[in-house]
Amino acid sequence: MNRKYGHKLLGGFIIIVIILGALIPCTKVLAYSDVGVTYRSHVQDIDWMGWCKNGETSGTTGKALRLEALQVKLTNPIEGMKLKARVHVQDIGWINWQDSTNILGTTGKSLRLEAVEFKLEGNGSENYSIKYRAHVQDIDWMPWVEDGQIAGTTGKSLRLEAIEIKIVPKNEVVLSDSSIAYNTYAADIGWLGEVSGSNIAGTVGEKRRLESIAISTRNLPSNIKVKYQTHVQNIGWTSTVENGQVSGNPGSGNRIEAIKIWLEGAPSQYRIQYQVHLENAGWQEWVENGQMAGTTSLALRVEAIRIRISTNPLSIARNYDVVTTSKSYNDFLAGQADRNVASGVSGKLPVSEVANYVNAKTLLHNPSINQFIRIDQFKNVDANSINTYLQNSPYNGGVLNGKGQAFVDAARKYNLDPLYLLAHSIHETGYGTSKLAKGITYNGVMTYNLFGIRAFDSNPNGEGAKFAFENGWTSINAAIEGGAKWISDNYVNSSKYNQNTIFKMKWDTVYGWHQYATDAGWPNKIAAHIEKMSYIYNGNTLNYEITKLKDLP
Repeated sequence: MNRKYGHKLLGGFIIIVIILGALIPCTKVLAYSDVGVTYRSHVQDIDWMGWCKNGETSGTTGKALRLEALQVKLTNPIEGMKLKARVHVQDIGWINWQDSTNILGTTGKSLRLEAVEFKLEGNGSENYSIKYRAHVQDIDWMPWVEDGQIAGTTGKSLRLEAIEIKIVPKNEVVLSDSSIAYNTYAADIGWLGEVSGSNIAGTVGEKRRLESIAISTRNLPSNIKVKYQTHVQNIGWTSTVENGQVSGNPGSGNRIEAIKIWLEGAPSQYRIQYQVHLENAGWQEWVENGQMAGTTSLALRVEAIRIRISTNPLSIARNYDVVTTSKSYNDFLAGQADRNVASGVSGKLPVSEVANYVNAKTLLHNPSINQFIRIDQFKNVDANSINTYLQNSPYNGGVLNGKGQAFVDAARKYNLDPLYLLAHSIHETGYGTSKLAKGITYNGVMTYNLFGIRAFDSNPNGEGAKFAFENGWTSINAAIEGGAKWISDNYVNSSKYNQNTIFKMKWDTVYGWHQYATDAGWPNKIAAHIEKMSYIYNGNTLNYEITKLKDLP
């Protein structure tokens, strides 16, 4: 059995992202008006950011940075059309209406923008609306407003953090969060009442199943429909329904386990996005446009749901699949006697404790769910982003610092997920600081082993260095590529073992003994490292293969 050498990390870490404002891209959306708008933001600690256009996001979210000023210009305006604006500034209040091309707000004074208003004037303005929304401290995105209405707040000392602006013809169909309303039927309560705007429908913390849902459109043309279907206990996938019809079986005692929602007839730039609160797992990641939210075959109840309309595609697409093993839960556990160890446990881990590490029902929360990502699929990630992450990680990444391209190249060559490969190495080497990572001389040759390969618990450094010597891992790059090849050939892309998730690398559900590590917590530890740098996946699709042991109680 292959056994790895564990490395306990000390403390946590803080990622410090240093960015140049002019290089920060806007969040892209589709332009759909001839008259357009371009705009830029002056942001705390960043200065002026680059110009955005037609509904793109300018500013930041999740960083607690204030907007201090804006500049806004019309593009392709009708002759004589003008855009006016006024802003509400900390300690100043409303600044009078002015041409939007002026600096709206202040710079160099550390004063936050708190609210903003825009309006079109002049020739052609009667045919167009300016729509805008603000991301506000402690509130998140506020609803879209238009034509002189307030975006933001006054009298609450809350900063604007980001803004989106667009020009639309007045006869154009416009969707917003308020265009969709939804109502859920909760066990022992009944129908809870309609909500919209990403609000929660259902209950959280009450262990109460949803049994039915009805989703409706509001103030939209009749050709625009919202369609949906649910996966229901004892029934499976129900027939597709639309526009306020009930999906599920209210009062039956059968739980909703998953849902798919999509729009029909809506302008192509709009996306319907939704997330569910799942038994044992909490809020799952957002999905969109007909993707499945929830699970099938795990008998987990959906407890709540949130739905929103967006023109911004999700930065990471996710697909989930549950695969049931041929080996039963009890047979698998019986085969794990004396095979595992765990932090804080003296000697071998009892089989009764192994159950806590292999029950898929309890592993669907972040970061544990990352152990089910298909790692036999290359993801096109940015090597420079990896380097930045390593530079700001503990010990500056040790010998891994600056090796982002080497990890990406090795992952591409051997059909692996590059962030998995990096997370694996980070875990095994303590951010590139272990003796095997920094180099051990074997037979007069300096060798490197970055994945704990053949680093048996009885003599990890000696055996690990010997194996590195035998395979020519005499540089960091050679150790990255060689380790990737060995892992791919023997585990992830092996035609015999097909251990294509971190979970399956540890828990061999076919043969039982072909396990990468003895530490029962090994998958969770690598999954946690992936979670810390998961933003680097942006622009990729993650496919999850959730392993369910047959007859799982």
